[in-house]
Amino acid sequence: FVLTFIFFLCSLLTVYPRFSFFHFQPTLVVAPILLIFLLKNRFKEVSINLIIVLIIFSSRNIYPKVRIDWGKETRFFGFEEKRLSQIIQQESGKEDKVYLLGLYSNLYTMADRVPPKRWFDNYGWYLEIENVQEEILERWKEELPEIILWRIPEKGAWYELGVYQPKKITDFISKNYNRESEPYPGVFLWKLNIK
Repeated sequence: FVLTFIFFLCSLLTVYPRFSFFHFQPTLVVAPILLIFLLKNRFKEVSINLIIVLIIFSSRNIYPKVRIDWGKETRFFGFEEKRLSQIIQQESGKEDKVYLLGLYSNLYTMADRVPPKRWFDNYGWYLEIENVQEEILERWKEELPEIILWRIPEKGAWYELGVYQPKKITDFISKNYNRESEPYPGVFLWKLNIK
């Protein structure tokens, strides 16, 4: 019971301060197990005292994180993502392929657009495998993305998220696309210049 309650409490607290369904999944797994324990034991006095101690201990360790992030926008579904999804919808047709470089892939869903096949996320540990970028570009030639949204990379080690730029893919984009505008600060819109 105690271990299950600890898991439940920790999983519940990780959902906040910025709610996300992804973080809520562990809570949904642990909650029924905890409910079975509660119905079986019917809250014996020892269990109640233990719960109080665990709540105090957990709140002392989790409070600093909650205090910093409380009230911030929902992660991956804030103003920036909503605005970028509107830009994607405005700049592309429903059937057009869209490629996002340095942006979160949830924008494909939010904008109701699909990436070019074969889809991949912008991870250096994947794209730096020998011949992966070449294979992607070969498949792109069958159906090139109409637009590309390319975020200016952050500062840091070349392989870090938000910093990594796949060289062969970025070279291909620079040669075959025109940089049209900066529809959102730090994000550039590139449109296909060959058909």
